[in-house]
Amino acid sequence: MNQKHLIDLVITSRRKLFDINFAEVWRYRDLLRLLVKRDFKATYTQTVLGPIWFLLSPLFTVFIYTVIFGKVAKIPTENVPPALFYMSGIALWSYFSSCFTGISNSLAQNKGLYGKVYFPRLIVPLSILFSQLVRMGFHLLVVVFLMVYFFLQDGFFAVPSLHQLLFIPIWVFLTALLALGLGLILAALTTKYLDFNHFVSFGLGLLMYASPIIYPGRFLPAGLRAYAELNPLFTFIEGFKYSLLNAGEFSAMHLASSAAITLLVLIVGLLSFNAVEHNFTDTI
Repeated sequence: MNQKHLIDLVITSRRKLFDINFAEVWRYRDLLRLLVKRDFKATYTQTVLGPIWFLLSPLFTVFIYTVIFGKVAKIPTENVPPALFYMSGIALWSYFSSCFTGISNSLAQNKGLYGKVYFPRLIVPLSILFSQLVRMGFHLLVVVFLMVYFFLQDGFFAVPSLHQLLFIPIWVFLTALLALGLGLILAALTTKYLDFNHFVSFGLGLLMYASPIIYPGRFLPAGLRAYAELNPLFTFIEGFKYSLLNAGEFSAMHLASSAAITLLVLIVGLLSFNAVEHNFTDTI
């Protein structure tokens, strides 16, 4: 064979550990929109009440919490009507838990799609974050409804300042990053060890009670609270209630430390996901 026709091939057996093409993810944004619409339709297309479940589900949860934790346990809610206090925490917690659960199962549930066509694998986890924002929007409508109801009923009126309201997107954004990071870590682990799937519900239950959803942050003893604040959701939910209801507490130091932990979790999640996304179909 003529030497000038020889082609030198360089074959690499491994990808770089942090080899994520974010520009490519942006080019597939139309696919991202399609997946968001698919998730929404798949959830409620064949239901009788459709998106109304977005409103009824949190109302049922609030009713149960009000009876058990408000009437029976009599846990204080910082002079905020219990139903409104619980709903504000449920809105952010539901967003986190639904995103985390969906992302952690994203590789296994979309194995067939991944095996048929190429697209940036990170698109599917990102689509879950955006599709669940629709659900959270309905939850915030319930919060507004309860605000109006308790104002007319009891004269309760929360007056957050403009800077408090501007922090609401920050709490949601940080919660989304935390759910993405933790979800990607679990998704990577379950490609080899399916046992981790059994710990999702149990772990979420523990994390929920470690977050100030049914109790105010200052309700915890100082010693226990120091450990609770290692959970970034503790700061995010407290800040979310502070921004909505003038309840809870805001600390710039806690925000910075929780954001740093969230960033670390996100980096570990991206690295873990990147390490398995090219060959996970062979192991699931």
